[in-house]
Amino acid sequence: MEKKILITQSNYIPWKGYFDSIAKCDVFVVYDDMQYTKRDWRNRNLTKNAGRCEEN
Repeated sequence: MEKKILITQSNYIPWKGYFDSIAKCDVFVVYDDMQYTKRDWRNRNLTKNAGRCEEN
């Protein structure tokens, strides 16, 4: 039997496709023992905080 495995870096605020990918796999692994990628498109989330927007 074939298993689908997803290994990914954690995200501050995951996008919808992140959860879709988790739902399609049999094993989900968060690989958190790697260097955080600053300024990566997956980590450019804007959050509203005290009347202003900040990039995380």
